[in-house]
Order: sequence, then structure tokens, then C-alpha cells
Amino acid sequence: MKINNGKIFIKSFSFLLLLYLISPLVDIEKFYIFIFILTVIIFSQIRDKIHYFRLMPIILILILIKFLHGYLYFNEGNNILILNEKSKGFYQNFLPNNMFSFLVEEYDFYKTNSKCKDDDSKCWKSFDPKEESANGSPFFLEYSPSMNLDFQNIKYSRKIKDLNIKNIKTARISEINNLRYNYFWLDKFDVVRENMPFFIMIEIPEFLLNSKICWKGNIFWQLDNKNFEHLINDNFLCKEIEKKDLNKKIYAVSLGKSTSNNDLNYLYGDNYIKENDK
Repeated sequence: MKINNGKIFIKSFSFLLLLYLISPLVDIEKFYIFIFILTVIIFSQIRDKIHYFRLMPIILILILIKFLHGYLYFNEGNNILILNEKSKGFYQNFLPNNMFSFLVEEYDFYKTNSKCKDDDSKCWKSFDPKEESANGSPFFLEYSPSMNLDFQNIKYSRKIKDLNIKNIKTARISEINNLRYNYFWLDKFDVVRENMPFFIMIEIPEFLLNSKICWKGNIFWQLDNKNFEHLINDNFLCKEIEKKDLNKKIYAVSLGKSTSNNDLNYLYGDNYIKENDK
């Protein structure tokens, strides 16, 4: 069997170029495009005579577009929030002071009403960020590492080009898929995977100047190195990003319901939640 090293090189180079141009794979549309082009590369026939010099300008233009477009992504960090006696110190070490105090106060609701035991692995009170899960998953980190295919330097969880989060599913927090959060056979006032509190954080780049951040609920907007302003929107409202906000951080925290009552009752029992439950 004769191996054509030139054709192997061309297909390998095309594959690497594809990875560079299409990463990060943060959207399902990008993933479909990646699979389609990869299939074409694998099954295509390479002509024996190729005018490489004609392809070089196209390749250079694509690389230049990718290089310039790369600056339009901004850094995001995210993770789940399970505050108990074992994990308080972990969160206190890296979250803004007033955000941590807010979370402690909010978690008093779970602490007061939850009946599961802290020595039960099915209970949120057993969560310890210092322990490795039974299946050998990574240690719990400040920011959940993303599972997106990305060849850029990731500062926190991932690089994103837009922000449109409605619940824990659209937040796409990779850590939530860890088996250690299989809390089940619980009561309505326990922390469960589908309603697990979480946060997201974005670092504001220069290209977002004069853009607007829109939200409903609680965010913590950085003023200086240590101070964050707690901003609450009871309705969906926006705040414009000014020059003084550049390179600062914004944390948003979710403690609300992430799915419908019907879904929760299907997963955790018919009486898990009612229309007017907190």
C-alpha cells in the first residue's frame, strides 16, 4: 500500500487550521459546522497538482479574521454555590465580601428548613470542596473549567462573545455534571441539582464600553479592588458600561427556580413544590 505523505500533510494541516479558525466551540451551530467540514476533509480527494501560492492569500485572510475576531470574546467565570459549614471558608476566600454575606443570609433559608443530614452523601450539607469525588473527578475549583473545545488561553471558565443566561442550564456550568451532586430522595427545602444556586462573573473588556448589562435579580458590580456595589433589579433593567468599569468584574448570583414546577415534581415527587412555595 502506497502512502502519499503530501496528501496526509494537506489533510492534517487543513484539520489544524479548522480547529484554530472555529474554536472556541461554544455554540451548537459551531459544532455542526465543525463536524461537517471535518467530514469533508476526511473523505475528500486531494488533487495531485495544487497551486499552493493561490491558497496562501486565502489562508492568511482567514487567520487575520480569526486574530481580529478573537478580541471580541470576553472572560467569564462560573460555578455552583453550596454553602455549608464545610464550604463557607472556600467561598469566602475569593468572592466579594458583601456577596458572601448576602449568600450566607440567603442560605439561612436552607439551613433552617432542610432536614437532611450532613453525613449523608445525598445531602447538600455533606458537600466539601476539599474532597475529591468517588469517581476521581477534579477537585472543586473557584471557577468551573469549561468543557468547550478552545485553544485560547482561558483565564477563568471560558471565553464568550455574548451573555444570555436564564437558568442553570443556559449558564452551562460544567461542574454541575459531576456525579457528586446527585442529591436525591430529598424534601422541598433541600438543595437539588435542577435548582442549585450558582453565580457567573464577567470581566469587562474595552470593546464593551458603552454597551449595556441587563439583568433581573442580584448582581455585584466592582468599584475598586475590594469594593463591590450590590445592585438589585426587581424587573429586567439595564446599566451602561462606562470607562471606569473597564477591566472590572461583575458577579451575578441566582438563587431562584431554574425549571418548571412540573419538571421538579416529575423528578422529585408529586408534592415536591407547589405554586406558592418559596
